[in-house]
Amino acid sequence: NSVKAQLAMLAPLAAYATLVDGQLHLRAAWGDAENPGGALLRAAQSAPALGIDAAALLGDAVARDLRAHGAH
Repeated sequence: NSVKAQLAMLAPLAAYATLVDGQLHLRAAWGDAENPGGALLRAAQSAPALGIDAAALLGDAVARDLRAHGAH
């Protein structure tokens, strides 16, 4: 599940998923390679670990959050 959640995201600088007590936690950071001095965007969300589809939805949600704050 954590691998699927990470792969569902846009190409981030970093993504890290953990599974704790049935909850999948996904943290990600994104930086613009063409602007190395620019801001590093971060996003994190959690959801019940209910399977591959739920993990993909979590990855999509974190990616949307990063995009909403300027990731592309």
